[in-house]
Amino acid sequence: MDTQNRDHSFKENIEIVNYLKESRLFGHLADDVLNQLLPLSKFIEFPAGHKILVEGQQNDRVYFLIKGEVGVFAGDDPILRLKRKGDIFGEMSVISSKMCSATVIAKTPVTVFSIMAKGIGKYSDLKSDHLQNFFYRVFAMVLTEKLSLTTTKAQQYEFTNRLLEQTKKTLEQKILEQQQAEEKRLQLEAQLKHSQKLEAIGTLAGGIAHDFNNLLFAMLGYITMAKEDLDETNPVREDLEEAITAAKRAKDLVQQILTFSRQQEGEQQPIRISSLVKEALKMIRAFLPATIEIREDWENAQSAILADPSQIHQIVMNLCTNAGYAMRSTGGRLEVNLADVEIDSGFASSYAISEGRYLMLSVSDTGHGIPAEDLDRIFDPFFTTKPVGEGTGMGLAVVHGIVRNHNGAITVSSEPGDKTVFKLYFPVIEDEIEDSQMEIESMPKGTGHILVVDDEISLVKLEKRILERCGYQVTTAISSLEALQLFRESPDYFDLVISDLAMPKLDGAGLAKEMIKIKPNVQIILVTGYSSAISAAQAKEIGIAEYVMKPIAPHEFSKTVRQVLDKLNNTL
Repeated sequence: MDTQNRDHSFKENIEIVNYLKESRLFGHLADDVLNQLLPLSKFIEFPAGHKILVEGQQNDRVYFLIKGEVGVFAGDDPILRLKRKGDIFGEMSVISSKMCSATVIAKTPVTVFSIMAKGIGKYSDLKSDHLQNFFYRVFAMVLTEKLSLTTTKAQQYEFTNRLLEQTKKTLEQKILEQQQAEEKRLQLEAQLKHSQKLEAIGTLAGGIAHDFNNLLFAMLGYITMAKEDLDETNPVREDLEEAITAAKRAKDLVQQILTFSRQQEGEQQPIRISSLVKEALKMIRAFLPATIEIREDWENAQSAILADPSQIHQIVMNLCTNAGYAMRSTGGRLEVNLADVEIDSGFASSYAISEGRYLMLSVSDTGHGIPAEDLDRIFDPFFTTKPVGEGTGMGLAVVHGIVRNHNGAITVSSEPGDKTVFKLYFPVIEDEIEDSQMEIESMPKGTGHILVVDDEISLVKLEKRILERCGYQVTTAISSLEALQLFRESPDYFDLVISDLAMPKLDGAGLAKEMIKIKPNVQIILVTGYSSAISAAQAKEIGIAEYVMKPIAPHEFSKTVRQVLDKLNNTL
């Protein structure tokens, strides 16, 4: 029996040595170093579902995937899947001597090669206090292919091109850079976690946008038609108008979420931002403590700027939220002002903008102020002075990015214990801006037979009512396959097809392609709450006449229908 165990151990040792010699990480090491790693190394097989690493627990091993697939989870949220041979996990908790920051679970039966990294000092002349240097050096050697573990004083190398270019410098320089490398590593970890959160937010935002915009389409449509059915003197019309305004504001909020999560780019347009600022302050007032007074002044600032309304709203919210946080304990005064100013060449050159007329948005508070040593860093991504869990360090970075994208500038002045003032400058445009009218436009009438397709019954009913009110004959279908069958049986019976995009089995784009095969000149309007699968430009390439985003007001919906049918009639 002892002979069998020795034979098995000898065979496993040979397999371990062969693996180490073939590995990119360890193949270049001298045999005496490989022999020192041998007692720390072994092959392990885990069944599917096994938790290899557990978030919040200690770990003393680095794992190298040989076969199978593992999933990496933060809490219950999946953040990464590893399935390539040689993929590494567990190294960060070993290097940092901290608890595991994620849970690793075998998605399939897996085979891994592992090294008990924290046992290096026991079995080798690499002392445990040099463990971090040892691993950074090993990983840096893979990238530079020029270093070797010839001494016990292996140095830490940063995982970036800048540090790798400096690997020929003296050992003393590398020791001085060790602290910078550690800070950079922690920053990269924070950026990775933040990017993973943003990706998750983006996915969630897309799903919410689609469903929420469908709901808003129904709300906006039914409320608008109810309002139009009332007599002009009926007081209920005013209540319904408020509901319509709220629905439009909700539409803008969805747009802000999509823009923030990078799911959709904002569109700049000529606007006067005073109404946006006023609206944002109403929201801010709702969650600020009563001990904070809000003052505003923009009566004399009527200049227009070219801006994305949702991003301007986001700027005001971010700055006012920060101001409220600074005064949360002591109370104070939040001031928001707008003013037309003239930027001279000196100021313009200092902030890389053009001289001329600008609209200045000023946000100030009487909070605790910003320390002088932090003023130069407050716009850096991930920099925050708030406690862990209370700030991401992205609010002011986002504000700075938005201002620069609008060809503007931002300044800040503050003293500890005194007033903090942010001033944002946006270039003025000369375009005339018409004040928005609250009255709903009339819905243009027309004739023709329209096929309406949507898997949401409430939206099918809404579109049918709008179109019939405008004089059209309407046939409805609650599935794309049903609509395709109706169209295939009588393609010339329909003058226009209005289809939702997101539908089961066959989506709106696929339905349009099939209908165009049957009748190449068929007119199709594609309607969607949100989709990342197809853009307006791609819809045009397919042959779709119009691509419409929900929610859309009834008069805009009917106007689009009339325009498509008029275009068809003009070509016949």
